Amino acid sequence: MLAMTSPKNIEITNIVLIGVSLLLAFLLPFRIFLLAYAILGPLHYLTEINWLNDKGYFVKSDKWLTFSLGLALLVALPKIISFLGFAHPPYLQLVLGWVNEFSNGLIFIGLWGALILVVIKDVKWQILGIICGLALAYLLNNEPIYLVLIGSMLPTVFHVFLFTMFFMFYGALKSQSSLGYVAVFSLMLAPFIIFNIDVEHELYNFPDYAKNTFLDNKFYLTNINLSKLLGIADGKSFYFYGNWELKAQTFIAFAYLYHYLNWFSKTAIIGWHVGLKGKKAVAILTVWAVHVLLFVVDYRIGFMSALALSFLHVFAEFPLNALSVQGIYQELKARII
Repeated sequence: MLAMTSPKNIEITNIVLIGVSLLLAFLLPFRIFLLAYAILGPLHYLTEINWLNDKGYFVKSDKWLTFSLGLALLVALPKIISFLGFAHPPYLQLVLGWVNEFSNGLIFIGLWGALILVVIKDVKWQILGIICGLALAYLLNNEPIYLVLIGSMLPTVFHVFLFTMFFMFYGALKSQSSLGYVAVFSLMLAPFIIFNIDVEHELYNFPDYAKNTFLDNKFYLTNINLSKLLGIADGKSFYFYGNWELKAQTFIAFAYLYHYLNWFSKTAIIGWHVGLKGKKAVAILTVWAVHVLLFVVDYRIGFMSALALSFLHVFAEFPLNALSVQGIYQELKARII
């Protein structure tokens, strides 16, 4: 009999989790998203950052954590300070406003920097590549499609769906696992199922607390930008019971829930739990418990408390995302040639 942690059983578990996530997203598109974000999200951030740190962030530079932390704080701090309502001098207000305005550029620089470090090995060319990235970030900062793709989709939908799919596909190619391919195909199939099944809005009755929480934390902006990107809606309005809005939120809820469950299901494959012992495990669980408690007390406070951590895990993962895409290309190239 196969062990429960055998690669085959883990792939089967992943396929089942895709089905479970899809079902829950259809049944509770807003509530399951809010719950997953508050409970599973912080634990995912903490455990993945710990694993990435143990792996050296998959880059030769030992400064990637510092770089990622700096970018995460720059993106998150203006929003956190605004939420706290602290009085600050005009010059600080000016600086925070500029940083916030250029936050999309900071996200772009994080992704670009990871690509440069993964693809280019010569330090001189790396420096030139970073300079080109800074110039691009400045030139593109006011382009509408850039704002949607980089500022909204990259740290949300692309991170939880596309990068998860790339990582799974790369793993399936390396292991030549038939069940791995089935899992990837199932994940790719999910959005087609969601967007081609019409669910009557009369079947839903979203409680006010869920709607208010969703609006107060501006989660709806992801839905609006997704509709703008796909050209399905004007990207300016949001309605809880609209046909498109329900489909978009079902997809987003599915993507986030499965992203988290996928991470927690593959301890035996990538061994992210191995380094979680003693004081480190206690520290991570304590920080996670505090974040969850803050979400319970006031969702907005919990959201803001986890914002920098959320961005940190996105930035920290960029080299792995780049390696996954590079690995897919190399594996497919080897098969074709």
